[in-house]
Amino acid sequence: AHGIPFAPLDGGGDLASANGHLDHVLHGLEHNAVPCDGLPVDVDLPDPGEVNEIVNEQACEDLSAVNGYVVGATGVVTFHAGVSIALGDGFSVLTGGTFTARVDY
Repeated sequence: AHGIPFAPLDGGGDLASANGHLDHVLHGLEHNAVPCDGLPVDVDLPDPGEVNEIVNEQACEDLSAVNGYVVGATGVVTFHAGVSIALGDGFSVLTGGTFTARVDY
């Protein structure tokens, strides 16, 4: 199965598919909308292999998945950060998987 790489969000815009390599950072437009109580400031996600479960990742400021993060066909993954979300080469969502990214700056 092949994944679909993603283009950057334009500060809360719609996620769009892209061809080729992926090295994007998603930035928000509003200030301090993510409550930081109990959240890590920055999160660098390791390569989890193929994710086929419900996963919610949050960071007060920056969240990155730059090491081949793959949302599997039954995965439901949400990234939520206050400043930016970085998606690197190898990030993909397989057919049937669901990925949501939200940046509230």
